[in-house]
Amino acid sequence: MVRSPTNLVTAATRSFMDDTPEDHEAVQPVISQISFYPLSEFDRKMKTVDWSKLPHFPAPPSKGETKWVFPEKFFDQLPQIMKEVPPLPGEEWLYKMFQSVLNAAAKDPKIKETLTQTAIAAEKDLTGPLFQFHNNGRPIGNGWSSPPDGARWGVDYLSRAASARSNMYDNAPEETRYIYTDFDSTGERLNGAHAYTVTFKNGEIPPVNGFWSLTLYNEEHFFSPNPLNRYSLGTKNQVPEVRRRWIAYALCPERISGRGQRIKLVTSAQRRRLLSIHPGVLAQGSDLRRYVDTANRRKREKHGCANLAFR
Repeated sequence: MVRSPTNLVTAATRSFMDDTPEDHEAVQPVISQISFYPLSEFDRKMKTVDWSKLPHFPAPPSKGETKWVFPEKFFDQLPQIMKEVPPLPGEEWLYKMFQSVLNAAAKDPKIKETLTQTAIAAEKDLTGPLFQFHNNGRPIGNGWSSPPDGARWGVDYLSRAASARSNMYDNAPEETRYIYTDFDSTGERLNGAHAYTVTFKNGEIPPVNGFWSLTLYNEEHFFSPNPLNRYSLGTKNQVPEVRRRWIAYALCPERISGRGQRIKLVTSAQRRRLLSIHPGVLAQGSDLRRYVDTANRRKREKHGCANLAFR
């Protein structure tokens, strides 16, 4: 049962599977048991939905994410939002203060204009930079950052805004930890013209109870279309057992044939790439810095790639 203090609820369910055609088929009976319906329809019987029969509508071409917040209209829309989203315990005084400002703006055009210009400046100077991964969370070493209180921000409104701007839908920290980097070991921005190696020391692969993964994003935090239709590597990828000190996961701008192709990510060559590691539930009390080594850079003449190596 899901209880919500608001009329709007978003749920993102997750089922574990291997990245194989066989497991894509095998997981269907599992996800068919995942559905939402009003409590009034509860009859003590399992309800299923065949999600494989949903219609498919290709997404239209786009540049960047859909813009939902328009600073020029922010203070015009805020009163309705405050009515739809009740204050959390202890926030009542904030709502009263906001309302007093809105009441003053409704009577004085100069105050209203000041509010509008403030919203425009905040979009540019505050929420805009929060889109960058390195501004989301706290430094944990080697140029990586991680939000410590995802989905449980309390009164840390800045961290909440950073997650909403750069990586929406964080889980609670005891369930999932998200680790990001935008820069290599020299402090330079990750760039598709270079090759990178992210290293886990031997025997120190993230100790998870569920999964971990390495995901490559472009400068808009979107996946890059590629011939393999593969966008992350990690627990879900079946890696052949080998007798050597490390296994390399390659993230490359062109398809590479030969050994190990099944554990490669193929990307399109662009000016800049962002790397993000999303590990699952880490062992209690573990230090995140132990599991993420420096992202080292190696230049290539034509194409860049990033390699994840288990050492």
